[in-house]
Amino acid sequence: MGVKVKSDFSGALKKVNKKIEKTQFILDQQIVKDSNNYAPFADGLLIGSALIASEFGKGKLIWDTPYSRKLYWNPQYNFSTDKNPQAGGMWFERARSAHLSEWIALAKSEVNK
Repeated sequence: MGVKVKSDFSGALKKVNKKIEKTQFILDQQIVKDSNNYAPFADGLLIGSALIASEFGKGKLIWDTPYSRKLYWNPQYNFSTDKNPQAGGMWFERARSAHLSEWIALAKSEVNK
């Protein structure tokens, strides 16, 4: 005597994937927001480029100006702090250092909603 069990978890899997995608989207937005607090601000193009070039919900955050890479990898530059008091290079690393625990808490909170 045997027992056959047939399960269909496709509905549950879709719900889980949708929740993960939503969480990733919200987390990406928060990371860009926090990182931009450390990014140089002269005319707003660098900070604005992250809002345009990033792929929110896919974990792909991009600051896309001709000078992004140069500014990012040269934290020794004398960045103007007139418009952004925390302006400097390596803005994502600096934001991660300051906000990682908040990002983790945000992701956990969103997943558990």
